[in-house]
Amino acid sequence: MKCHACNKGILSQKTKPQVYTYKGKSITLEQPGLWCDSCEEGILNGEDIAKTEKAFDEFKSKIDGLLRPEEIRHIRKDVLKLSQEEAGRIFGGGKNGFSRYERGEIRPLPAVSNLLKLLERHPEDLKYFFDKHKTA
Repeated sequence: MKCHACNKGILSQKTKPQVYTYKGKSITLEQPGLWCDSCEEGILNGEDIAKTEKAFDEFKSKIDGLLRPEEIRHIRKDVLKLSQEEAGRIFGGGKNGFSRYERGEIRPLPAVSNLLKLLERHPEDLKYFFDKHKTA
């Protein structure tokens, strides 16, 4: 396929290192797409973007001080001994919300991340939230 940007090069499917920047910090990710062999412009479809989106979201979470998916799962399951459904009722977002956090499909809200960090240090305080939730 001929490149629409320069009308000289040929587009071919390959990966190319791309620098992504967030809040002044940068990360280089291997971005799949159709890349021109002349002008180096690219065309990315949804599947190409999805392949780097999760890594970029994890990078942004790190910059923002948010928990990573595996940390959320560890705190919920191993420290607090909660199912995803219970965690969703207590912290909001429902079972599907916690499932998406733990799969890295969405970033947790800062409030959820911070509360989980606190409860990781003081899991005994979960009883307060759980009791309040049950009576509400």
